[in-house]
Amino acid sequence: PRVRWSEVTARVEVHLHATADLFLGTGHGSGFSRASANFVPASTFLGAVVGRYRASHPGVNDAHLESLLRQVTSSDAAYVAGGSARFDWSEVALPLDRMPCKYPTVDCPATGWQWWQVPDGRCPNGCAVEPAKGERMAPKVRITRVALDASEQAVDDQLFQRQALDARQGELVCWVEGPPDALRELGLTEGALLRLGGARSVAGRASVTSVRPLTGRTDQAVNGFLRVELLTPGVYVDDFGFPSPTPAPADVQHSLGLSDAKVVRSFIRWGTVGGWSVAASVPKPEDPAVIPHSVFLVEVPVGADVPAVVSDLGLRTFEGCGWARVESLTGDAAQALSAEEVSV
Repeated sequence: PRVRWSEVTARVEVHLHATADLFLGTGHGSGFSRASANFVPASTFLGAVVGRYRASHPGVNDAHLESLLRQVTSSDAAYVAGGSARFDWSEVALPLDRMPCKYPTVDCPATGWQWWQVPDGRCPNGCAVEPAKGERMAPKVRITRVALDASEQAVDDQLFQRQALDARQGELVCWVEGPPDALRELGLTEGALLRLGGARSVAGRASVTSVRPLTGRTDQAVNGFLRVELLTPGVYVDDFGFPSPTPAPADVQHSLGLSDAKVVRSFIRWGTVGGWSVAASVPKPEDPAVIPHSVFLVEVPVGADVPAVVSDLGLRTFEGCGWARVESLTGDAAQALSAEEVSV
């Protein structure tokens, strides 16, 4: 099993600058058009790191490379407009426990309201509210190309259009966890050139601009409740192996390092996780998953010390699923949640 967050495990924030369009196909589309994700999936980022490692270490032993990868995990690389001197995931998307107005007035905040501020479905200004969708906004472009024959002549009726992420005006930021020696050997250092996504001969170039250490900061559950926001998809199952919208108590307890913890309320949307196995040249299994920026409110013992970031909440964590940030639920939010539990 992968080494859990400890004094022997480093956690770093990696900043990337793209110098070309990124083809990050979602697997959906027709033969003519292909859609692209608006972020770099964790498996795509780690795949690019492995590709660079293989190129710089010809004849590397596969067993050694596999042992390195079993110790390392990564979050998605999210797009941040204009770069970020101090990155915060709140810049990436509106979490699902926020309630923006459907038809906002000039007095309504663009980031919406807290869930406990609109118990009757209307904001203080009288507008109807709806749950945020957790959508990550990023600039995209459509690129059309034509197929060429063996003599490099255009083939009739062979036009192909692909959507691409144009991240050149901002930065891509992700978090990576693993032993320091493994991260250094994989070449995650400033100046490293990576090839992300598809069509790597003409697209996908990105360079590492900085690698910043993240501290193993902890938080304290002051009122006995935590807010856990997913940063990557979450894959959860119930006792019978069927998809579940929330992690089981055992999963929460394992990830937080507590003996008693359970989800008491959730704000989620369904999605899927899949991908393509380059090594086997076959699609990865596609599982139902909770999308990033879904939020779980978790009940824990009062005063419990918990990590500010976890990377193993649920299944498929080796592929980047299960990253989440954790913070104590205090003030009006904790009171509102306590009142809901009493009423139930």
